[in-house]
Amino acid sequence: DRVPRGESLGGRSHCVCGAQIRARDNIPVLGFLARQGRARCCGARIPRWYLIAEIAGAVLGVVAYLLAAT
Repeated sequence: DRVPRGESLGGRSHCVCGAQIRARDNIPVLGFLARQGRARCCGARIPRWYLIAEIAGAVLGVVAYLLAAT
């Protein structure tokens, strides 16, 4: 998401309004569900593909772990 906008891949996560995201708000799936898909700082909608990408990453990680463990 950052590359097309010309942003660095490093650094802290931030909202579209520019505010830095707090550590407690950066828990992927739980944070999204707790705030009902909205940013805490400005109330902007968080795209659902962020949630889908986080869940897919977790599933792929578990599958890779299980395949490596056997």
